[in-house]
Amino acid sequence: MASNCSDLEQSIEVLVKNFYQYAGKKDKMSRREFRKMVGAELSHILTNTQSKEGADKLIKSLDANDDGKISFEEYWTLVSEIAKKLSQQMAIQNQESG
Repeated sequence: MASNCSDLEQSIEVLVKNFYQYAGKKDKMSRREFRKMVGAELSHILTNTQSKEGADKLIKSLDANDDGKISFEEYWTLVSEIAKKLSQQMAIQNQESG
């Protein structure tokens, strides 16, 4: 993408690149790839990311078609849920400081 992209555009590009960094040339992440991504990329936001059982529970909750893999759409569900929780936290902080 062009270097004059906005912060939002760059952030979206990072999220998409992150998915394919772990999925490789495939359109889905295996359980192992997903566990690796969660452990490396989300350990400060999600709890229990280093636990195989915790990551597998997360996979099960995201895996809408029950194929044992995480598609981009299912990954995006995770990103969306994390963003919603961060938004709620920021709203509370804004109310407390305002």
